[in-house]
Amino acid sequence: MSRKSKFWALASVVLITTLLRPPVAAVGPILSDLQASLGISQSQAGLLASLPVLCFGFGAFAGPWLVRRFGLTHAFTIIIVVILLTLVLRVWFGFVPLLLLTVLLALAIAISNVLFPTLIRAEFPDRIAGMTALYTALLALFASVAASASVPLLNATRDWRWALALWAIPALLALVAWYFNTRSNELTAEPDIAVTTSDRHVWVHPITWSLVAFFGFQSLNFYSILNWLPAILHSKGFDQAAAGGLLGLTTMVGIPTGLLVTANLKRFKSMPWLVFSISLITAAGFGLLVFSGALAIVGCVLAGIGLASSFPISLALVAMKANNKDQTTLLSAVVQGFGYLIAAVGTFAVGLTFELSGTWLLGVVSLAAIALVQAFIGLFAGSARRL
Repeated sequence: MSRKSKFWALASVVLITTLLRPPVAAVGPILSDLQASLGISQSQAGLLASLPVLCFGFGAFAGPWLVRRFGLTHAFTIIIVVILLTLVLRVWFGFVPLLLLTVLLALAIAISNVLFPTLIRAEFPDRIAGMTALYTALLALFASVAASASVPLLNATRDWRWALALWAIPALLALVAWYFNTRSNELTAEPDIAVTTSDRHVWVHPITWSLVAFFGFQSLNFYSILNWLPAILHSKGFDQAAAGGLLGLTTMVGIPTGLLVTANLKRFKSMPWLVFSISLITAAGFGLLVFSGALAIVGCVLAGIGLASSFPISLALVAMKANNKDQTTLLSAVVQGFGYLIAAVGTFAVGLTFELSGTWLLGVVSLAAIALVQAFIGLFAGSARRL
């Protein structure tokens, strides 16, 4: 690959990554303004928060089909165009169009989530671990930027619609970078590799379902925080700007830890205990969110460190357990598909506990308990077993 091709390949990875979290992360800090503007209930707001994650689950299963039908290059072209159009259009026509176009947007993001490990494997076959670490770090970084910038953008534009629609600009840049990348570096199918395990083997293997549970529980915690942390903190006396800033801190603080852990996975002597320890840190962070003031801030930091580390590890484990590109795509689809379905149900349920009880206590305690369960599942998922 020439230097020019490498530049556009790297630019494409970076810019496409800007599209995979901000469209969701930008909503939480201004959800109350959106709710007031559209006159929707708490349940409808909860649906708007959880439906994208549900789509991440269902959309994940379309990833392998899209690659078989159009190839990896054209699949990502379709994905970027759909994301660009939905970001431009979704905010202007009321709640129902917002919900429907958000579904379409989330489906496109879901397919990209599944195909990204395959894209990295195709573009950077000799740097899979390093590029996976970069990709996951950028996901956390851009989620943090979106969460932190959401309220300032709202204040600057005086309209939540513009605060969300402006994220179409990175989508346009991603489309330009992808165009030049495909001109200089057409992604072709990987040469046939002897496959020693069948598709059915992937579906029934215990490792697959341990990865589903681990990915699902850490995603449930992440998207619950992404959507409900501002409201949780607001109930503890933090104002809107401070709550949005703390959400940004939560999503950003673990980036260095997650990057270091992912890039050095092979150096850890005990992967199961690494995964277990990180999950315990997440549980401790949620436990401290029961309290107010400084303890809640410490809870945000610990939860951020745990979540930012567990997500890249869950993706790295998918690549580590599979034996080739096709198996990586299938395992990624199964893990992310069912994992995000778990996350969607859980995210909605956390919001529902507030509507039913008028307090966030039950939801926060539930998230801490889920992180503890995740820790014990991680002992098996992180073991040396492969498909």
